[in-house]
This record gives sequence, C-alpha cells and structure tokens, in this order.
Amino acid sequence: MFNPKLILNAASELDLSVKTNGKFYQIVKKIDHFKPKNKEDILILDQIETDVFYTIKEVLRQLLKVRMTIKLLKSGIEIPKIEHLNKLKDLKIENLIDIDQSITLKVHEILSIIKNKEKFLQSLKNKDNETLINDFNLMPQTTLMILIMFVFLIVSIIPLYLGFSYFFLSKQYSFFNETTAFWTMFLGGLTLLFSTISFFRNIYIKMKEIKDKQKIHMELVTNFLIKREKNMNKKNLKLRIKQFEIEKKSIQDASVLKLKEMLSEETSLLNDLRNNFT
Repeated sequence: MFNPKLILNAASELDLSVKTNGKFYQIVKKIDHFKPKNKEDILILDQIETDVFYTIKEVLRQLLKVRMTIKLLKSGIEIPKIEHLNKLKDLKIENLIDIDQSITLKVHEILSIIKNKEKFLQSLKNKDNETLINDFNLMPQTTLMILIMFVFLIVSIIPLYLGFSYFFLSKQYSFFNETTAFWTMFLGGLTLLFSTISFFRNIYIKMKEIKDKQKIHMELVTNFLIKREKNMNKKNLKLRIKQFEIEKKSIQDASVLKLKEMLSEETSLLNDLRNNFT
C-alpha cells in the first residue's frame, strides 16, 4: 500500500534529495524498519503520516508533469525549421498553449489553397490528352501561321521590288531617293527571308503533326503537366513558408506566456516540497 520507492524514484528524476530532518524521511525509515511477524501483520501509518505520504506523491507527480511541459514549451520558443515545428505539433503542443482562433483560420486557409491546387493538378492528370490539348490550346496554330506567313511573303515582295527597281531597273519612282530605296529594299528582303523560313517551317511542323499526331500530343501534354507541377510546387513552397512563419510566431508567443505560468507553478510545487526535499 505504501511504496516509498516510487516517490524516491520520482524525486531522483527531478534531482531532489530527501531531507533527513523531514517528516517524509521519518515515514520512509518507519516503513523500512517494519518487520511483519505474520501475514496478517501490516504497517499502519497515522493520519498525518498518510496525508504527508500521499500529498508528496501527488505533488511529485504534478511536478514531473510541469517539468515535462516546461521542456516542451522551451522547445516551442526556439523553432529553427519546419521539421522542428512538425515535431512539436506531433507532440501536441497546441493542447498546452492558447493559440488565437484567427491564426488557426489563416493556417486552415493556406492549407485549403494548397489542397485545392493539388486537387486541380490531379484533375488535369486524369484528363485525356485530346481534352487538355483543346482546353489549353497546346497545339501550335500551324495552319493560321502558314496563312499569315504566306501573306507576309507576298507583301514583302512589294517593297523589295520597289527598292530593287530604283538601283537595277530603268524604271524609277520619283518618291524614292537613294537612302529610302536602300532601306525599303533591305527591310523588304529581311521580311521576305523571315516569312519564307517561317512559312516552310510551319509547313514542316504541320506535316509532322499529321504524321506523328499521338506522339506530339503526348509530348505537349507531358511538358505542359511538368511545367504546371513545377509552378504549383513553387507557389505551394511559398505558401508553406508563409504557414510556417505564421505558426512559428503564434506558437512562440503562446509558449512564452504559458512558460511563465508553468515556471510559477513549478516554484509553488517546490515550495510545497521544501520541508521534505532539497
């Protein structure tokens, strides 16, 4: 019924030593010196001794709990990394401190945004290639580009011819001088060169698209999804850093307040033990 070893072990864990002039020391000695004469012979402590024994037992239990809480709260004041914060959350530090409800709402909002982004990306991955190609216009508009480049090609011949005629043909236009004719021919030539290259390039792409349609669609969709995922991860990382900073500050502030309360309680409990422990 009375087991002083449990109390002595708890005191040792708390770096407390029993005072030899205290009431508890006398109780321990009384228990140690008790020699039962038969099975029915039991140790009986008076009411004062019983109250002292169980009071010390309860105070030590509370002090152990307070010391563990203090240790956790001190960790809550220093949070260098996200991993450290996650460890504190696994230890349920939120149950020991008071966090403003608005902070909790902000964190939930950030987590909701992250979750929605991840769900949206997953929904894209679940769609077939053809749907993504059409929804996001992933396929280059080669037919339109062929038409546009063809028009540029035709139009660029006009300034090229006008400039060329000034220098190399007998027919010259009065609104040209030598400088104007040179730049007209030069810019017309560049436009013609660019238009021709782009025209045949788009024809080549169109032919390749017709020939390897499935392969091209797969490459476009894969590149599209990789890019979307990279952008999402980049944005989510910023959100998680913001979440970390918010939670870090709220836990630190709340831990400081709670630590003051726990240190005061620790002092009070030690005062309750000072007559029997040192």
